[in-house]
Amino acid sequence: MTEFHLSNECTLGLMPYSSIHRLLGEEITAPELANQNPCAELYIEVDNPHEYHGRSLISGGTELSGIKKRDWGHTVGYSKDIDGHIIAFAKASDD
Repeated sequence: MTEFHLSNECTLGLMPYSSIHRLLGEEITAPELANQNPCAELYIEVDNPHEYHGRSLISGGTELSGIKKRDWGHTVGYSKDIDGHIIAFAKASDD
């Protein structure tokens, strides 16, 4: 289980697919099949996307697109966690 403390009032918890499979059983897609395609994207606005994006990589994620200013007005980095979920850490760009 990995936790991202987003604020004093909010923590996002991500559990590896193999762990949730053990917890919930055969009704869940087998881990070796589940991570072949992204299952979800989490787009999270934070104060420091560099810090959170870095933590996702340290935790075993794969960088899909580094932190950069996007044309919709956010600075965002994208990674894929060990279960294939896309995680975006974003902040409104300072102009």
